[in-house]
Amino acid sequence: MTSLKQNTELSEERVVRIEQPADHFVLIRAADGSYLGAAGGEGLATFDYVDDQAIWERTADGFGHVVTGLRLKSDEVQANQCMLRSGSLIIGSDGQESQFRYWFANYNFAN
Repeated sequence: MTSLKQNTELSEERVVRIEQPADHFVLIRAADGSYLGAAGGEGLATFDYVDDQAIWERTADGFGHVVTGLRLKSDEVQANQCMLRSGSLIIGSDGQESQFRYWFANYNFAN
């Protein structure tokens, strides 16, 4: 018969405190589920995955891309939705200039 070795060491509880992150970032998502991001520093595009190209931070009047510094103005923000502009250009569902305003939902993470 095989005997099981018993662990005689006591487990001690401890409190681990993790500091609140200093930065809070945002993902901007289109209705089709794609993410708005900077396309290699050449403007905007949408992507089906998230990496550094799709990470934004909130600014006083919209969003700033954390890698490229590109700024977008958001209009009519309500219920985690906004319409986006780059300068005077309206941003469409594919991340390109559009004559129609398009709604993007923004999702905070690292709250």
